[in-house]
Amino acid sequence: MSKLHSLGKYSSIPVMTILERDLKLGDESYKFVRQGDKIAYDIMGISHAEIASSHGLVKNYQDGKPLVDDAGYLASGWHGALIFTGKSLKCNIAGNPQETRQETLRIAASITGLECLSE
Repeated sequence: MSKLHSLGKYSSIPVMTILERDLKLGDESYKFVRQGDKIAYDIMGISHAEIASSHGLVKNYQDGKPLVDDAGYLASGWHGALIFTGKSLKCNIAGNPQETRQETLRIAASITGLECLSE
């Protein structure tokens, strides 16, 4: 289920999470943040830090930035696969970036039932 942002000019834009089986992204690209087994995503105009905050994913801070398990970009690829790329400039990543991205792929695949890839 989606809820509404309470972030100023974006107050009528739905907040989405990837924690749903029937995910359909369309042709748009999104930003995502993962903390534990929860992956939240939102439109490109929202910062990774705002996504993490609005979904309650921030447990700690490092150098003034939210510390999360993974954050980057999400798009739909060929044959409905989910493509996870890039990294956040507004959040710090806990742990090894390659290992955390592999964990994100595993979690996303188990939630959505879709093939998940990283480029």
